[in-house]
Amino acid sequence: MSNGYKNHPHTLDDVVKYIFKNFTVYMVSFDEINFSGTNITAPRVGMCAPDIKLTDSNIDVSSRGCESHKGLGQGIRGGTCSGTGGSHGGAGGHGGMGEHSGGVRKKSLRQACEQHFPKPYYFGHEARYEGSGGASGKNGKHNGGKGGGIAWLSSIGTL
Repeated sequence: MSNGYKNHPHTLDDVVKYIFKNFTVYMVSFDEINFSGTNITAPRVGMCAPDIKLTDSNIDVSSRGCESHKGLGQGIRGGTCSGTGGSHGGAGGHGGMGEHSGGVRKKSLRQACEQHFPKPYYFGHEARYEGSGGASGKNGKHNGGKGGGIAWLSSIGTL
């Protein structure tokens, strides 16, 4: 039996395996998920219910993705530009100038660095991987920022 989605689970056992493989926290309700004053912090959070209500609550997946210099869209460092941000569904942030010069050279270096960033590798699709880590500004260092995690909320009603 096919559900129309390539590589998606087909049986209940497949669904359970998919959830354990892809999520740190996963909640399912056939009625409603309703949180008030709740904070959920994890690399991968998933919720599925007809209605999801989060009042004064927070889902935080910030900086819970890939470490610095890790991931499919890891930050890059090149030339005179400092390290870039990592990517996933969108482009990573461009790096700043690693060297400082005056006048026209400084402007052209800044423009070059603004064109230097990792390209998205999963744009327009369901997130399956955490965000990639950023690059550091110095060769041999691994002090770029961590990528973001995944928050996946699915509702056919009210969110």
